[in-house]
Amino acid sequence: MYTQIVTLCVLLNLIPFYLFINKEKYNATKGVLASTFIWAGVVLFLKFYIEP
Repeated sequence: MYTQIVTLCVLLNLIPFYLFINKEKYNATKGVLASTFIWAGVVLFLKFYIEP
């Protein structure tokens, strides 16, 4: 259950990512991309170590 919720949150990061790209706010885009990678790591951890 946790994996699906966190995965949905990671996918929702695409919305601000594309908005910042279109507005040429590259520093904000880097932050969104970094948080996406961190959350992807959380998803992998949850998937392989917490949920059977």
